[in-house]
Amino acid sequence: TSGFHALPFGATGTNATSWADQQLEANTTYWYRIKASNGDCGTYSSVATVNVGLAYCMPTFVENCSEGTQVIVDRFVLTGTASSINNDDSNCSPDGYGNFTALSCTLTVGTAHAVSISALSGAGQYFPARVQVWIDLDRNGDFSGPQERMFTTFGTMQPTYNGTINIPATALNGPTRLRVRAWDTANPCGDDACATCVYGEIEEYTVVIAGGQSADVPVPVTVFLQGPFDAANGNMRDDLRMAGLVPLQEPFTALGFTTVGG
Repeated sequence: TSGFHALPFGATGTNATSWADQQLEANTTYWYRIKASNGDCGTYSSVATVNVGLAYCMPTFVENCSEGTQVIVDRFVLTGTASSINNDDSNCSPDGYGNFTALSCTLTVGTAHAVSISALSGAGQYFPARVQVWIDLDRNGDFSGPQERMFTTFGTMQPTYNGTINIPATALNGPTRLRVRAWDTANPCGDDACATCVYGEIEEYTVVIAGGQSADVPVPVTVFLQGPFDAANGNMRDDLRMAGLVPLQEPFTALGFTTVGG
């Protein structure tokens, strides 16, 4: 039972069958157990393990675009290296959140990628809005890393904002998340991709980083050889084989290793 603690707001109503943990962090393993409030104080359920991978925050609005005020991203165009994202006339997404991660393009380090974001596609009325773009450059499930905010200062859509996105050389190669957020000009929202704004909408896309850093973690082979590996002569020691702790058959020599003592 060591390590378990009661969760704030972890209780449910009478006869409830579900509960949501709103405090999860990305790339973390959690263990849960439950207890009936009217049961034996020492009786718990079996332990359930939950492995959380990338878990991006879900920012909120006092009033999102589907609740009345149409502060929206209606058109998002991002010019990639070989292909582009062109999401035109997207209007207001349900609950102010548009999951367009099925749309993707490649962004290359050292290339200025043009981006155009509009509060209105075509003719008609619109609300002028601020806009900011974030990219999860280190692929850790948030947008708080250095240089992950793409515009030094927010842009303004009246109705369109045109800018450029530059990927730093420190970005990790591979697919990752892009978030674009619109909010009204009358109320501040800040540079935090997870902040609560008064009015607005969020859309998310997938971008594939190229020309950056490898996402693979290099591990020296000798890390696994410490003990049986003799660094002085570059050979494998025979201690573990003699103790019966390693296979007696190949592939030692097939992998380029030699052994001391046969």
